[in-house]
Amino acid sequence: MPRKPREFFNTSFFHVMSQGINKEYIFEEKSYKNKYLKLLFENTNNNKLEIITYTIMDNHSHLIINAEDVKRMSLCMKSINEQYAMYYNKKEDRVGPVFRDRFKSQPIYDEEQLYRCIIYVLRNPVKANIVNNINKYQFSNTLEDSLEKVNKILNRNIAFEEDIEKIDHNVYKFLEEDEVNSEKEIDEIIEKIIVDTKLKLKLDKIDKKDKYVMKILINEIRNETLVSMDKIADKLGISKSTISRYLRE
Repeated sequence: MPRKPREFFNTSFFHVMSQGINKEYIFEEKSYKNKYLKLLFENTNNNKLEIITYTIMDNHSHLIINAEDVKRMSLCMKSINEQYAMYYNKKEDRVGPVFRDRFKSQPIYDEEQLYRCIIYVLRNPVKANIVNNINKYQFSNTLEDSLEKVNKILNRNIAFEEDIEKIDHNVYKFLEEDEVNSEKEIDEIIEKIIVDTKLKLKLDKIDKKDKYVMKILINEIRNETLVSMDKIADKLGISKSTISRYLRE
């Protein structure tokens, strides 16, 4: 079924996602995240778009944008990613695409979906075990900031977690169930990668001290999941420093 053109969506709120090509860690350095944020705010301000919520992870970004002109939003995001790609390729001394396809956007049609989406975006670093609170991640804004912007746009008086819970008492249960399912899926993906790696290399078992095998395994997991290095280390039962050493060698 053909994709519906963005300008036909009857909403001004969009969940926008950009991901590194082959799920590469295109924002791994702090300076890279800061550069992308700088481009985001400069370009959206110039195009009269408002970023409600943002989270920049190591290999992907999530935004919730308020855009009255959807075509302008599309052109703006295209420009942001093109500018960042030029910056990233120069810094990394590489050529070729930086992002996986074009950015993706999902329309947000009602308040319940909007609040759920805000929390989903802000919980990315928590789910990746980078921080233990959605307001503590350096490259996200806060729930309070997001809701303050929504209040102004919708002329509402929504406060913070307690009021969202009143709007939909199942919202946190929904998110907790989603997190459990994601964790289960990650375990299944990693288990399959281990099995496939053993078959491909004709091994009876994985030797964690075999740098060649572990490097293949770690890169496969990085390419197939969005989890952090801490999570990969935990799943494989080795330290994060060991993973870094394997990837350098």
